[in-house]
Amino acid sequence: MQKFILTALTILTATISYGQSSEDLNNKSKELLDKQDFKNAIPLIKQAAKREMQKLNTIMV
Repeated sequence: MQKFILTALTILTATISYGQSSEDLNNKSKELLDKQDFKNAIPLIKQAAKREMQKLNTIMV
């Protein structure tokens, strides 16, 4: 039971950490898109998507 609780807390912490990071990346990419700076916005969008996929994979395990 302790192992389950520890695992759940670890996943929750990782989820919150990744969520903030991908959200920050999305916010920055939106600012760049508003300035029509597509060259710099697209890598941020890709990075945010990658982090969201990692978060989903963490939850699914």
